[in-house]
Amino acid sequence: MERIAAIMQFGDYQFRYNPAKIVLRQEKNIRLRSCPGRWQDAQNIGENARIIEGEGELFGSDVSAQWEALCQCYRAQDPGLLISPVAGPMYAYFAYLEAVGQGGVTLRFSFRFIEDQQRTLEGGI
Repeated sequence: MERIAAIMQFGDYQFRYNPAKIVLRQEKNIRLRSCPGRWQDAQNIGENARIIEGEGELFGSDVSAQWEALCQCYRAQDPGLLISPVAGPMYAYFAYLEAVGQGGVTLRFSFRFIEDQQRTLEGGI
């Protein structure tokens, strides 16, 4: 049974609050083979890397420090262990981070993690 977290975490960084929107995308790599004018055959090549993306908010009097901590996590070059409320643990790259200011003490952000399938399999996850 895979461990699904109540609070999202990447490496040593634990989100203070789960992002409001978390989407897990899983997709098979299907290739079509054709014999022109006769038939078309679908072939399952395997699964693509899982992608977890979403949107959240940082808020409070320390919003700048929260954002800097999230940016520091994003800057990591190596994949880290990602534990989320929508999937079991996986090794992933923190591939995308964007902030949209709302003024005041709230900062909206969006993110994307892309699974490192080889590391996930080697890590026994």
